[in-house]
Amino acid sequence: MDFDIIFRETRSGRNVRQIIVLPDADVSEPDTVSEDELDHTFQQSNSSSDDEVIEEDDASTDARRKSYTWRRRPFNPKTQPFIEADEEIPSVFRPIEYFRMYFAAQLLSHISFETNRKATQSLYSNLATTAAEIEVLIGMLITMGICEMPRYRMYWVNQTRMDTIANCMSRNRFETLLRFLHFSDNDKVVMDRNHPDYDRSYKIRPLIESIHKTCLEETPGELQSVDEHIIPYKGRCKMKYYIPRNPDKWHLKMRENGFHHDFWLCDGMAPKVESPVGFFAVDVVMKVCETLPKHKGYK
Repeated sequence: MDFDIIFRETRSGRNVRQIIVLPDADVSEPDTVSEDELDHTFQQSNSSSDDEVIEEDDASTDARRKSYTWRRRPFNPKTQPFIEADEEIPSVFRPIEYFRMYFAAQLLSHISFETNRKATQSLYSNLATTAAEIEVLIGMLITMGICEMPRYRMYWVNQTRMDTIANCMSRNRFETLLRFLHFSDNDKVVMDRNHPDYDRSYKIRPLIESIHKTCLEETPGELQSVDEHIIPYKGRCKMKYYIPRNPDKWHLKMRENGFHHDFWLCDGMAPKVESPVGFFAVDVVMKVCETLPKHKGYK
């Protein structure tokens, strides 16, 4: 019987020998190998490969040095008293005031300008939308997200008409605005993925930056919570994640904490932090905590 003998060292340092039958061997009539022959072969192998054994010993020693043993011990974190910001507690706003806090007039003007630009680039010169009309359009989309229907045209038909939406804008005008709705100039997009200015979220970057700036202006509370918000989505998008065990298997991932003090849109790339740990989940937490004032006792 054709066979080969391999000697390997285990993690504990013991030498173990293995007999491997070659593929073309006749296993129906195996030959017997005495213990003396195996011992002789083992001694020859050890005498001819002393240098290799030394190298393997060094490698195994380095591997053992990198191993860690976790133990359960009481953890007493070093905390300091919370220093509250010297600001007046804001009064409760109306819903429209909260809306205009995040969708400011400057942002609405930018969206209307880019939407008109897109219509002009598409040889459609009769759009002429305004910031006020874009504000109505966004309000309609938010309302549609709350009162959902299978098709958005059902908000205008007589059988399922919803006056809150249908009275704001005609269906044809709504479809036209939705067709050309844009937040950035397509002529300035960077398509090269190796370029330092490449941004997967370029199409909506002005919207993200404007809302992010407003969130940072809010005074954070003492207790901060980092959580993940899932946006169900099954369309074509490079930032989409697939999680089989999640009820919404196809979605976009967004990190948020508390009352939207800060958020980070996950585009599939690792977040850029000042002191990266190397573990994705930890780096995300460090990313959203960078905007919290230091040495103020936030928890």
